Amino acid sequence: MGLIAAPSIVIAAQVAPTNLKGEEILDAGAVTLTWSAANGAAGYNVYRNNQYLTTVTNSPYTDYRLDGEYKYYITAFDPSKQQFSSRSNEITIITAPYPFDSDDPVDPKLDIVAPEGLTVQENENSEVILSWQPVTGAAGYNVYRNEAYFGTVMANEEYTDKNPLEGSNEYYVTAFDASKKQFSASLTRLYM
Repeated sequence: MGLIAAPSIVIAAQVAPTNLKGEEILDAGAVTLTWSAANGAAGYNVYRNNQYLTTVTNSPYTDYRLDGEYKYYITAFDPSKQQFSSRSNEITIITAPYPFDSDDPVDPKLDIVAPEGLTVQENENSEVILSWQPVTGAAGYNVYRNEAYFGTVMANEEYTDKNPLEGSNEYYVTAFDASKKQFSASLTRLYM
């Protein structure tokens, strides 16, 4: 009797969102993004100028603190967060200037201030541990390494880079509120 081959399991790739559009909110330094839902998607990652911005469960999303030209695209992910789609169409939005004092570390349109007291240190496992002071009103923090989004921390002021890159790495942290619509600036950039 011959062997019976086991049936192959095919995992369908997550479908990409489509029809991404953007509309400027006049005199507000903000843009509202809308898109057509992707079949099977549990949520969407939003990117601005090729950098991760935030994760949302559905359309629309409003991006604040804008002044100039920005490019956006989004990707979708499935409920397991193991399958990610390709990019949506990319759009370019040009916003009118929204004046604020560039010397002030806190953008006056925001209630969330930038994290302070960022420190980095290496442990015995050659991991890099980042820590900072808590920010009043912050629901979480986005961590960046070498200008790229690296991870999100919720209700905690510490993050561990378990696989630091060879050579010098630059780290910074921004805070966001519960709505994930207000993001702070970043005051401190540290190298390790």
